[in-house]
Amino acid sequence: MNSIRVIGVGSPSGDDQVGWHVVRSLAHQPLPSTVTLLELDRPGASLLRYLEGMDAVVLVDALRAGFEAGSVLSLTREDLLTESRIWSSHQLGVAEALALGEALDLLPTRLALIGIEADPSQTSLKQLSLPVQAAIPQAVAKLSSLLAEWSQATSSPSPTIPVLTDRQ
Repeated sequence: MNSIRVIGVGSPSGDDQVGWHVVRSLAHQPLPSTVTLLELDRPGASLLRYLEGMDAVVLVDALRAGFEAGSVLSLTREDLLTESRIWSSHQLGVAEALALGEALDLLPTRLALIGIEADPSQTSLKQLSLPVQAAIPQAVAKLSSLLAEWSQATSSPSPTIPVLTDRQ
């Protein structure tokens, strides 16, 4: 495995920030040198440019799929391309961008999503709800396990995290 990218997808509003929080928590752990971390602000279809050329990609995002708030889901490439019940919290969401990427043959062979169910009763736009905040360690553990499985590289210092904003 040559290149693995972890992308926290989100926005600065409430539980939608959780993908960024998970990536920032992951950055404090030793990671293989093949792993890069990114935070994207509602990338829409431009998500595809961050997938292109990668051997493997893990997306981390808030979900609104009807599960209990704070539930952590791990979805495989096949799940992402066939499961219509899983919805991103963004207008042109991750599912739609991935469907487009599949049609254009731009997706990496290894693709997964770690999703955290947003709290529908959340009232704060500045911070995460308690159930979502409490789910971060579980999401980081699942993500770390997946990265270890996908990578044969040795550990290196944690990478920096560029925050990229793509609004459509």
